[in-house]
Amino acid sequence: MAKKNKSTKQQPFSEKRYIREKARLLPIYECRINPNWQDQGIAHIVVARRHVNGNVTYGNYLVDIFCLGVKDAYYFFNDDIDGYEDFLEIFESSEKISYELAHNIIFASIEFAEEFGFKPHPDFSLAKYILEEDTADVPLIEIECGKDGVPFYFVGPNESPARQKQIIKKLEQTAGVGNFQVVLFDEDEEEDEDDFENEKTEWIKHLNNYRGSIAELETDELVEKFKSFELEEEDSFESFIIMNIIAAEFFERQTDESIVNQCVDKISQSFDYDYAETTEWNELPDSFFGDKSVSITNAEKEKLCNILKELTLPDDEDFKSNLKAAEKYAKDLDMPIKEAVKWKAAFYKNGNIKSKKLKFKYPEFQLNKLFTSFIEEFEKLKKTAGSVTTIDKLEIIPLSHFFPDRDDLHPYEFCEYLNFFSNQLLSTVDLNVIEAYEIFLRNYINDYDLEETVYTFIIKMLEIQAMLKLSYISDFIEGKVKL
Repeated sequence: MAKKNKSTKQQPFSEKRYIREKARLLPIYECRINPNWQDQGIAHIVVARRHVNGNVTYGNYLVDIFCLGVKDAYYFFNDDIDGYEDFLEIFESSEKISYELAHNIIFASIEFAEEFGFKPHPDFSLAKYILEEDTADVPLIEIECGKDGVPFYFVGPNESPARQKQIIKKLEQTAGVGNFQVVLFDEDEEEDEDDFENEKTEWIKHLNNYRGSIAELETDELVEKFKSFELEEEDSFESFIIMNIIAAEFFERQTDESIVNQCVDKISQSFDYDYAETTEWNELPDSFFGDKSVSITNAEKEKLCNILKELTLPDDEDFKSNLKAAEKYAKDLDMPIKEAVKWKAAFYKNGNIKSKKLKFKYPEFQLNKLFTSFIEEFEKLKKTAGSVTTIDKLEIIPLSHFFPDRDDLHPYEFCEYLNFFSNQLLSTVDLNVIEAYEIFLRNYINDYDLEETVYTFIIKMLEIQAMLKLSYISDFIEGKVKL
């Protein structure tokens, strides 16, 4: 009897997969840029490609040709012409340019920025597929980057003091003190001219006034105020911000500043800030592969780096397909890292892996040892939920324990340790420890020049900390925890 052909299951449509695999097959519709981009040093570039149905897919690129390269990038998929024209109206004016000029501005700025240690915005990793590959097939046009031959950093209105400090520190390290220029953003003048900025200023004043009124409430009144907030869809962001203000005030009253500072010191010492340098994401140090000698091509390295990034910062839209890609990659266990990828993907998929069921072919591989400890800590966290363990009783395992004798770490290794480190600290509900860990994370962002994915990962951890505080107050209200 003839065997039936197995029907192949059709994958669900994904915009991102289409962009990566097919966007470059669409013909260029047009490219636009803001006038005077050369004098301003900032280019707003739009590259549009046309579908057979008449709609357009287009990328928008905010390019700092004086210093930072691609500061932002995003795309719109299969938009109709009216929608595209509406988008262009956001800009006061724009003019058409050739694709070749748009391409050269973007990639010249990237090359210039990378000389000084600045990578394109993370979203460029997808938006770049609307552009042609940067090869000799695209005619070269000379683009002057920098100003007067040196980086010229114009501080943007949305760059935090921490981010400004990070950029200037990197310029001092790469260009050298005195070999770059910095111009501060005149926020007052900009706000006078921009209605949106005026609204933002009023919103900040409103929040500051609210902080003042919250500080005058008794603790029981503070709790009642928290209970009164319901996250209505239309007001969810404002309510979330205000609830966090209440949570911050609540935690300040329930913690001891001197104990918090002691906790910050212990966490910092245990974390071992300067144990090893962190490489760029696409650089895989030899020590990353463990003691087993491996041979890996550049294409395989790129694939591995992409999979590790998806496991570090999961993408909600393509999460399932990315997990399948990771599982498929890890199927052939001819090197230890593939085994680590397999178990990490399994954890995301199932969420309830038992430490006693972990079976490693390479148990001494550093990431495998770390993952085993992570699962054990995760199990401990479930068992001790609600119990208080003070910082002096916590046995924090340092970075050097898992990665001995290492001069450099890949960012994925660093983020995996940070996951484990967080679980260690969250095994307590001591408010002083929770408050101290948030301070530690903020200090780390401010004090260190971080690889872009690591920076984004820590920001997400701070968001989790904010949610943890809200959850703690909810548990307190419900009587699940006591002060």
